[in-house]
Amino acid sequence: MNDDISVKTPSSFLPIAIALLGVVLGGTAIYLSISGSGQIKDDITQQIKEATVTVEQYEKRIAALEERIRLTTESGNTYNMRVSKLEENLGKLAQQTQAVVNQLGQEIASVKTAQATLASQQSTPRTSEATTSVSTTSSSTEQPAQSTSAPASGEDVYVVKSGDTFTKIAQTLGVKLSDIEKANPGVDSTRLRVGQKLNVPAKQ
Repeated sequence: MNDDISVKTPSSFLPIAIALLGVVLGGTAIYLSISGSGQIKDDITQQIKEATVTVEQYEKRIAALEERIRLTTESGNTYNMRVSKLEENLGKLAQQTQAVVNQLGQEIASVKTAQATLASQQSTPRTSEATTSVSTTSSSTEQPAQSTSAPASGEDVYVVKSGDTFTKIAQTLGVKLSDIEKANPGVDSTRLRVGQKLNVPAKQ
């Protein structure tokens, strides 16, 4: 489109107009030299001056039109450059926006994973606590609250074995059953445990 405008169509006819003017002037000069009429000469001279002024005005208009075409072309080129720059900036902005969206997606996924891990960790201790509580309860049930006082002076310590009873221990050690019961007042003779320590009175 710019190439069509820059053809400068009006100025292409300027040489033809000047050539026609030259032909007219030449013909007029020949006519005047032949006729010799002063009045006609003055009229034609005036017409030539007016025609010259008209041609000059047209030349000025053509020059102004060419300048406007040039400015319009430059403005069009500047506009195209601005449009191209704007498109480039929009492309970069779209890429940056997509990168931010991707990063936010990754952060959201990380937060969800952390929340799931935290929830799992919070539920695990409760299960452990419940298991520990059950184990403690079972242990307390299996182990009766019996305590053996420290052996008195002259007493020994006997470690309970499998199948032991106060009677068997008394027979084994050669002491009285009643003495063993007195030496271990807090011990239930019917619930002896393997490894339990008992106070053994000295033989009399």
